[in-house]
Amino acid sequence: MFHKLKKPFRSKKEPRRPAASPLVSAPSSNSSIVTTPPQIAAHLSQGTDDLVVAAPSQVIKEGQNYGVKVLHDGGNEACVDIVFVHGLTGNAYNTWLHKETGIHWPSELLRQDIPNSRILSFGYDADVVRIFGEGPVSNSRLSNHAESLVGKLVRERERSETETRKIIFVAHSLGGLVTEQALAYSKDSAEQHLNQVERYTIGIVFLGVPHCGSDLEAWATVGRRMASILRRTNKDILGVLNPDSEMLHTVENNFHTNLRKRKDDPIELTCFYEELAVKGIGEVVNIHIVTNHLTPEQECLWSSLNQPPYTSFRHSSKIAKPENGTLEWLIREECTDPNREHRNENIPQSLRMEDFISWRDSDKSEMLLISAPPGRGKSVLSKFILEHLESAILPKSSISRKIIYYFCNIKNDEASRNANSVLRALIVQLCEHQQRPFRILPSEYERDSSKFFSASFDTLNHIFENMLHGGTYAQVYCVIDGLDVYQGGMIELITKVAEIFGRGEKANSPVLKLLCTTRPQRSILDSLRTAKHRILRCNSDDLDIFIESRTKALDERFTTNTRQIVQEQLRQRAGNSFLWLEVVIRRITSIDTPTERKIKDTIENSPQDLDKLYHLLIKCLVQKDKDDARLLACVVYARHPLSLRALQDAVAINPKETYTNYGQCEQDRPSLTPNVFYNAFGTLLDVAEDKVYYIHQSLKDYFERCNPLKDCIDLDPRILLAHVCMAYLSLDDFGYPWQDRDILLHEFPFYKYAATYWYSHIETAEDIRRHLPFQSFLKAIISPVVYKAQAWMNEYNSIRFGLGPSCISEVAIHFDIGWLASLLLNKEQCGITDNFERDCLSRAVMQQGIVLEVLLKHERSSEFTITNAIVQHIAARHCCTIMILLLDRRGDDVQITEGVVQAAAKNHRSGKKIMALLNRQRKSKSAARAFLSDI
Repeated sequence: MFHKLKKPFRSKKEPRRPAASPLVSAPSSNSSIVTTPPQIAAHLSQGTDDLVVAAPSQVIKEGQNYGVKVLHDGGNEACVDIVFVHGLTGNAYNTWLHKETGIHWPSELLRQDIPNSRILSFGYDADVVRIFGEGPVSNSRLSNHAESLVGKLVRERERSETETRKIIFVAHSLGGLVTEQALAYSKDSAEQHLNQVERYTIGIVFLGVPHCGSDLEAWATVGRRMASILRRTNKDILGVLNPDSEMLHTVENNFHTNLRKRKDDPIELTCFYEELAVKGIGEVVNIHIVTNHLTPEQECLWSSLNQPPYTSFRHSSKIAKPENGTLEWLIREECTDPNREHRNENIPQSLRMEDFISWRDSDKSEMLLISAPPGRGKSVLSKFILEHLESAILPKSSISRKIIYYFCNIKNDEASRNANSVLRALIVQLCEHQQRPFRILPSEYERDSSKFFSASFDTLNHIFENMLHGGTYAQVYCVIDGLDVYQGGMIELITKVAEIFGRGEKANSPVLKLLCTTRPQRSILDSLRTAKHRILRCNSDDLDIFIESRTKALDERFTTNTRQIVQEQLRQRAGNSFLWLEVVIRRITSIDTPTERKIKDTIENSPQDLDKLYHLLIKCLVQKDKDDARLLACVVYARHPLSLRALQDAVAINPKETYTNYGQCEQDRPSLTPNVFYNAFGTLLDVAEDKVYYIHQSLKDYFERCNPLKDCIDLDPRILLAHVCMAYLSLDDFGYPWQDRDILLHEFPFYKYAATYWYSHIETAEDIRRHLPFQSFLKAIISPVVYKAQAWMNEYNSIRFGLGPSCISEVAIHFDIGWLASLLLNKEQCGITDNFERDCLSRAVMQQGIVLEVLLKHERSSEFTITNAIVQHIAARHCCTIMILLLDRRGDDVQITEGVVQAAAKNHRSGKKIMALLNRQRKSKSAARAFLSDI
């Protein structure tokens, strides 16, 4: 990167700033050793006799050197600021010092290579430990250092009137996180003068900085070593270094998001990795530079494909962690195996240590399927197995091994609950930091990464299989948790994965290890019938540890005696379910004044059957306050988890009331803090990262089967959110072109959800006919000529005011709203009318097919024009069902040309079936023509 700076930037010359005063610093006892960059190493290898070292603008000496210091100033010729940010236990002097020669290379060597620059250092207290007790431990947080960097750098640039000068950062270790956080702070700051740091940054050199994905485990190594061998630490900083840290993931995700936003003015990245250890800590990043490593540009593209980050769910509070001491029976012979007693030949075998060890250690490809009813701890087991593989297998491996995983979970957004999301996450992991599998990705993703997210199942499956067999890895462990949780395409995924991992015995194939968990659903068990199937049963020792851990966490209302009673009663009735224990302990926690009798009654009156237990909990909840039924319905039927603030707004819309502005809603708006929420709803719902979730997939299943709130709400609970969203969008507070989006979403937290999902909560046109308020809401928000409609369309997919659909029928097509198309075609008396134009099919084929199917099925379908281009689009993009419908309803108008056949051949999902249909249709037409000619 630096060699480019020898050519002047296209920027105006800036006035020379006044000479700086010398720097006086206190000595420091700590140092950080880094690998010297190649350019400087070349100078050093020649010796120092022939070096011409000019005096820097400020003389930097050993010591803390806090703040921004100017090491060299090129004056009027300077066209770039190069800012050095040190890392863990380092400082602005020792980190950049070549000890053998005593040369501080930023101030003494780099100034000669790039004289037309200003070279600065930023020093901060990164001495998070002081082994010998010399002074207090730093208590600064990462964000404090970032804000300090921005503030001090801006002041220096303002003082020297160089606010528009380009900036390059050189960051080591923790300094990389400080720099990333500083750029985010600069970009998001409301103070315009602070925005300049991010705006004028053109490059970053990272030295030993873990960035994303599995690299974040490197920070954990640093944190653990520091916490274990040193007496006092800055817990805020070490908390950030934990790979489970939400802040660490937030910093990295924000950084990569901002990189993508600057595609027209990109920040150039260069990454180096250390081969020497930091004294007392070891290597910060023990990945060496190899030819197979991704380039910075490829790393940036990889980050854009890694959305949502594959590590985010596993390392979040959304999934429970194994209690210390549990599940040890799976990996240690001396522990009690709970399943040895279950050896009845008439029932499927239980999961035992031998099963797992055989799967783990065998030199052959194997598949292990673990099933269990809800609440047995399948996801916790998967997390335990991953942690075990990463700690016990990878470090000892002499061959190239890779661990990939995915958690199918209800706490993921509904839009991502499908087979394609699983494949995308596995693909991203296989090509992380690896050049060879990365090159397997289609080149079109480099031009438009969004095509990765719209790729068909068959395309993704083809990429996945090629990466597995591409020669990069000798052994791949794949863990997929919760096969039963998602619906879209999962059986097809299971079948394909079983085929891929079942072919691992071929020559030159890697050893493939697949482990999956699921509830015992017949379709899944049949699809994986070639896998070794074992049943997970709860270990009594694990249950005891779980009970003891939970009772220890009870608050001060529970005495030693009542805690002991809780433990004894739960052990007697624990059965075989961690979920039952968790729910019952939450019921016990909700007792206002715990007594022995109340505790015993609560436990005894908690049915072992989950459906009966959920029925009891919901009944108790609704009896206290019927409005709680609406809150519960909003959480259960939401398309993705709502934040507490958004949920407050949703519950504020009471279907019994009529609202015209937001102020009227506020009188029905509850105050929901995490503590208040947990006390009221903690037996059924969870709050994690400010989002609200139901406690388990089995609760959602119970709602789908039994609809327990149908008599508690004035309308069908399944369409409650449709009413809430439409009423919200109809408020007079929205629909003004001059409204600032960021302010709008901050002041009205439910608006984004309402704009994105309102119509998805309406299942059929019958819902509109039955619920009269829906008809008045439609009049207010559906016609594109009104600003309220344009506002939600703008929020949904950034359609600018006045540039979206021009009529209601185009709204139906553009957003693929099937029930709306049905209303218009049937000319329902619902207060809205419009006609579909004759060429409407040409636009409908470009969507997912919902409206296309409605148009083709309707009795008016003959009115719509069928062109060869439409037939080709259906052949290339849609499923076999749409082609069958087209041929059935409009077969006489379909011309099966060579172009149509070629289009079908490109359809990765349904191409073979469509080509067979076309062939039969062509033969049928030929036979008909022959018959007519004979007559």
